[in-house]
Amino acid sequence: MTIIIQTVIRNIVPFIMIFGAYVTFFGHLSPGGGFAGGSILAAGLILEHFAMNGENGAVKKQKISREICMKGVAVSLIGYGLIKGVAFLEGALHVHIIDWPLGTPGALLSAGVIPLLNIFIGIIVMFSFLLIYELFEEDETGRNSSAKYTE
Repeated sequence: MTIIIQTVIRNIVPFIMIFGAYVTFFGHLSPGGGFAGGSILAAGLILEHFAMNGENGAVKKQKISREICMKGVAVSLIGYGLIKGVAFLEGALHVHIIDWPLGTPGALLSAGVIPLLNIFIGIIVMFSFLLIYELFEEDETGRNSSAKYTE
C-alpha cells in the first residue's frame, strides 16, 4: 500500500467514525440505526487496520482482540435484553416500571428506549463484524494469514 493511500485513509477514517456514530445515534429520526451505524463503524476500524498494517514501513497497529469483541457483544446483548425486557413487561402488564423520558419530537432523546436500543445494536454489529474480519484474516493453523507472506 502506498504512502498516499495510507495518508488518505488515516485522514478519512475519523470522518467515517463520526458518520457511523451519527447514523447510530440519530437512527430513530432519519434513515439508519444500529445495524447501519455499527456496520459503518466496523468498516472504519477495518480500513484503519489496513492502512496501519500496510507495507512500506507502516506502523503495525494491533487489532481489537477476540476477547474484547466477545465481551463487547455479551455486555451489549445483556443491556439490550434488559431494556427490551423491561419495555416488554411494561407494555404487557400495563404498568410503568421505569418512566422513560420521551422528550420533544425531533430531538435526540425523543423516542423512549429506541435510541438506547440502537446504540446497543450498533455495538453488537460493530464487534461482530470485527470478529468476523479477524476470523477471515486467520488461516487454518491459527496464524495471521498476512504473516505467511511477510516471513
